[in-house]
Amino acid sequence: MANDGVGVSIKIDGEKEFNKVLNDYMQWSRKAPSEIVNSKMYFIAQNAINVTKKADPNRLAKDLNSPSNTNPEKTLGEMIVLKRLSNNGKMYKKTSTLIKNMPKLVQKLINSERTHCGFLASGWLPAIKKLYDFRRVGEISFLKRNAKDGGKIDRSVKQYGKPKGDVYYARPNPRCFGILSNLVGVQASKVPKSPTAHRDSAIADNILKGAQLALRMEIASMNIYLQRKYKEKLDKLNKTETFK
Repeated sequence: MANDGVGVSIKIDGEKEFNKVLNDYMQWSRKAPSEIVNSKMYFIAQNAINVTKKADPNRLAKDLNSPSNTNPEKTLGEMIVLKRLSNNGKMYKKTSTLIKNMPKLVQKLINSERTHCGFLASGWLPAIKKLYDFRRVGEISFLKRNAKDGGKIDRSVKQYGKPKGDVYYARPNPRCFGILSNLVGVQASKVPKSPTAHRDSAIADNILKGAQLALRMEIASMNIYLQRKYKEKLDKLNKTETFK
């Protein structure tokens, strides 16, 4: 959390530096603290969507068309198709029909898997959507960046099924703060009545790396703004001194 009760709650490396720079930024900005916090959350989520690790669609297709480890006579894609047909009770009665349709079924599998290459990054989309919707109806206010200034979002990242993320936007009160959540891979505890949740360490690491990089990008953006403001003030002082 930042000093003076203002900040963005992000439990990752760089949080202290972010909140320090954010406090400096607020001293120069004329916007309300809640507006600044909400805009920074929007930009961080936007950055995170762009930089969170994504699967390579070409590598994905190559892997699915490669021999399976369990049955080298069939590709990994064919093995997955066979398993799904069997599990869903849709196995073809005739082997000849299965052989004829297998290339089409594998390609369908590849196309489906390619749409999920940005699965980890999709956990930031709910925050983007909610903040945008709250802004659209006038519940909150903040300025968006245009594509020229880095406001472009990776459109290959899609959300399927239930939202796997959330946001708590900052309210205009003395202690305004915001919370961003990426919940991809989070599973409820198997222990009855336990509130503890967990997720695969590889998923958690990649999401964390994306969040850290997104945070660093926003720190850099605020520092550019601050440097410009410092220069403007210095130029103004020098000009004033010259006319004395």
